[in-house]
Amino acid sequence: MTFHYLSFCVIPGGSGRNSWSIFVGQNITIDLTIAIFDRGTDVEHWGLALGDKFLHGKNEFVNKKLKETLTPNVQDWNLYSSSPRVTRIPLGQARFNHQSDKLNAVNDALALQMPAPYLAKGGGCMDFITLVLDQLKRKDHCGEDVVQRYREEYVANYHEVSKLVWDVDLQP
Repeated sequence: MTFHYLSFCVIPGGSGRNSWSIFVGQNITIDLTIAIFDRGTDVEHWGLALGDKFLHGKNEFVNKKLKETLTPNVQDWNLYSSSPRVTRIPLGQARFNHQSDKLNAVNDALALQMPAPYLAKGGGCMDFITLVLDQLKRKDHCGEDVVQRYREEYVANYHEVSKLVWDVDLQP
């Protein structure tokens, strides 16, 4: 089912009267996909493809030292979507009323603060995806089924990835 919305905007007319413009749009449905770079290697990295955007927590250097927490980042998913280095796991779909809602969701993800250093539970790239999906669900952009699908992948892979990439023994 496709829903339509109406948005009205008052624009001053040339004769001193107001004229009305009507903008009609459709709800936007976007695929959510786990994107795993270099799976099974010591540089394995997880992110979330939200339509044409790739959201991930990345390491940054500050004054030649690796920052303790990951920094939220967004990139153009189209640059990576066909890479043979990427394993894709479909999660389901996100729903937005219009393009600005999607943009707001991306900006909200970029404002997230990691609750722990990357060497601790809650601070890795897989944990960043959890934060983003929880936020999308809280704002009714995705359902519990999407969050649960990701949680299954998280539980199945978290220990192995943390051990392989950071040489730390973390349990989901």
